[in-house]
Amino acid sequence: MKPNIFSSFLLITVGAIALANLAPSPAAASPISTVRSLKASLVTGRQARLQTVKAWPGHGVSISFFETGEVIRRAWLDRSKKSKFIIDVDGCLSGLGRDCENPGAGLIHISAIDGVMIPGLPNAPYGEHLTVITESNGQKKSYHFRLVAGTGAPEYSEISIENDIEPMPDESKPRPNSYATADAQWVTRGMQVALSNKWIDAQGSLWQRLTHLVGELQSGADANAAAANAGVSMQLVERLMQLGGKRFPTMLPPNNATFSTPSTVPIVPTVAPTPAMPARSTSAINKPTVINSYGR
Repeated sequence: MKPNIFSSFLLITVGAIALANLAPSPAAASPISTVRSLKASLVTGRQARLQTVKAWPGHGVSISFFETGEVIRRAWLDRSKKSKFIIDVDGCLSGLGRDCENPGAGLIHISAIDGVMIPGLPNAPYGEHLTVITESNGQKKSYHFRLVAGTGAPEYSEISIENDIEPMPDESKPRPNSYATADAQWVTRGMQVALSNKWIDAQGSLWQRLTHLVGELQSGADANAAAANAGVSMQLVERLMQLGGKRFPTMLPPNNATFSTPSTVPIVPTVAPTPAMPARSTSAINKPTVINSYGR
């Protein structure tokens, strides 16, 4: 009987160890991000909705504007009779117990506290209101959050504000030419043709200027502006385009270029107008007949 008891104990022990190895450990489970992303349009602007931010005892939460590139200029916390939160920033803001020559920050940290009784303030059953003023490119925005105390295990550590609005185009920048990229390809092909025929030296200054020209065209510059910036003539640019395979329309010839008349187009000779002959009489001596315009 003893060997049987020992064998049973051994089997049970081995089975328990195997099950323990098969069970997933908390560390092996897929990690949950501690950063929550929040689109800027949900917190600022006319379509914004009041967003709730939780902070847990001993586990504060940060609101970051690093993704949008905005600078925090001011922050207000509407405290209640028993205030449960304090805020701090990664920079310097006026009104937070310090004087700042150049106020600005990119992140606000919210810490939960047990509660400080402040006489004269009302209760806040729906949480405390946080207002943040940011600035970017001379434009200011206001963000609004509702702070409440979190219960249970902390759910996140940071709320990252992300810009979901496409930046407005800079009107001062020239609009890219829709044909510039194609022109760059024509010029590049023409350069290769010229190089293969040894009409140009890849180590020479002209090649460097043409490389600069291609870069200008690829960035969207107009062909004339790109040629001027690269220090080459438009006649050379158009010749390279032709070598690269571009065909210019006959009605729009390249600048400063001459073309021979196609053989298929008939040439109409110039005919000088025949001068009008005076009226002649029908007499034998062919004297001119004088017409009296006064009828006398």
